[in-house]
Amino acid sequence: MASFILRALPVYFHGPIARSAAATGVMRVYAVGAGFITTLFLGAQLGVAGFGVFAFGASVTWLVSLLSRAGVQTYLVRASAQALGAESWGVLNGLRYYAAVAPAAGILMAVTASLLVPPAINPALAKAFLISAATAPILTLNAVAHALLRGLGKTARAYAPEFVIAPTVSLAAIIALVSIGQLTPQNALWALFGSWLVAAMASWIWLFAAWPKAAATTTPEFRIREWAGASTLVAIASLVTIVFTRIEVTLLGALSDAAEIGLYAMAMKFAQLVTFPGQAVGSGLAPEIARFDAANRHEEAQSRLQLGVLSSSGAAIAIAIFVVAASYFVLPLLGADYRGAAVLTAVLCGGFLVQAWCGRPMENLLMIGNIRKAAVLSLTIALLGVVVAVLLIKSMGALGAAIATSVIFTVFSITSAIVLAKTTRYRVDILFALARYLKPWSLN
Repeated sequence: MASFILRALPVYFHGPIARSAAATGVMRVYAVGAGFITTLFLGAQLGVAGFGVFAFGASVTWLVSLLSRAGVQTYLVRASAQALGAESWGVLNGLRYYAAVAPAAGILMAVTASLLVPPAINPALAKAFLISAATAPILTLNAVAHALLRGLGKTARAYAPEFVIAPTVSLAAIIALVSIGQLTPQNALWALFGSWLVAAMASWIWLFAAWPKAAATTTPEFRIREWAGASTLVAIASLVTIVFTRIEVTLLGALSDAAEIGLYAMAMKFAQLVTFPGQAVGSGLAPEIARFDAANRHEEAQSRLQLGVLSSSGAAIAIAIFVVAASYFVLPLLGADYRGAAVLTAVLCGGFLVQAWCGRPMENLLMIGNIRKAAVLSLTIALLGVVVAVLLIKSMGALGAAIATSVIFTVFSITSAIVLAKTTRYRVDILFALARYLKPWSLN
C-alpha cells in the first residue's frame, strides 16, 4: 500500500506538473472559497427566485462565451505549446493574432443574442440576459489570453485572473452593493461584468510580459485554413461540455421558473467541487501531454496520465462524500426553499465522479489531435442530450435537469474513454491505472 501511494504522489510533489497543479490548486481553493461565499451570500440575500435570475444571467454569459471561444481556446493551448516546443516563433506570433477571432465572434454572438430575446420572457430574466450578453465577449477575451499563457507554460499566471482577481473583485463589489442597499440580481450581474473586465486586462498584460523574446522580432506566420479547420472540429468536440455545463440553466429559464433555476444553480455550485482535483491536475497536464505526444514520448505521456487519474479520482471520491453530506446541512440554512437542492447535488455528483474515474478522456483526445472522431462523438451525444434534457425538464423541472446532466456526463465520459483507447495508444481510466500499478505484469 505504501508503495502504491508513493507512486501516485509524484503528480503533486515533483516536476513541472506538480508545480502547476499545486499553484492552480491553491488558486482554485481560493476561487472555490470566494465563489462559495458569494453564492451563499447571494442566495440568502436575493432569495431562491432572485438568485435564479442571477444564475440565469451568469449562465447566459458563460454559454455565449463558451460558444464564441469553443475550439479556439482549446486549440490555442495545444498549438502554442507545440510551437513553443519546436521554437516556431512565426507560428507562435501568428497564433496570438488568431486569438482575436474568439472575442470578435463573442461580440457578434452577444449582439445577435440580444436582438433575439423572446418578447414573452420574464422581464427580470430579459434584463439579466442583456447584461450577461454584454459580459460574454470580455470573458472570451480573458479566455484566449489564458490559453496562450497555458501553452507557454505560465500556468499560474494563466489561472490567476480567473481564480483570484475575478472572484475577489466580484465579491468586493457585491458587498459594496449590500452596504449601500442596492443589491439586485441585475446589479450583481454588473458586478460580474466589472470583475471580468479587470481580469481580462491582467491576463493580456501578463501575456505580453511572458511572450518569448526570441519571438519578438519574428514575422508572424499565419496558417488560417489549418487553424480554422482544427478549431472548428475542436468546437464540435467540445459541445457536450458546453451544452451540459450551462445550457440546462437556460432551458430551465425557458421551460420552468426562476425558483427552479435557483435550486439547480445552487446544487451545481456544490456538485462542481467534485471536478476540482481533475481540473487542478489537468491544468498543467494537458499541454504536457500535447508536447510529449508530438515528440513521440508516448510512454512518458501514458505514465503522467495514469498518475493524474489515480490522484484526482481518490480526491474526487472524498470530496463527493463531503459535498453530499454537507449539502443536507448547509442548504436549509439559506432558507426552506433550498432544501430540495440537496437531492440535486447528490445526483450531479454521480455524473462528475464517473468523469473523474474516466480521466477526463475528451480533453486528452483533443490534446493529441484525434479531433474528427471526438467531434462526431460529442455532436451525437450533445444532440441526444438536449432532447433528453428538454423532456426531463418539462416533466420534472430542476430534478430533471440534474438527472439529464448526470446521465450525459456518465455516457459521454465512458464512450470518450473507449474511443481514446481504441484510436490511440493511451488509456486514462481508473481501472487501467490501478491494473498497471498493482499488477504491472498483467499488461505484458
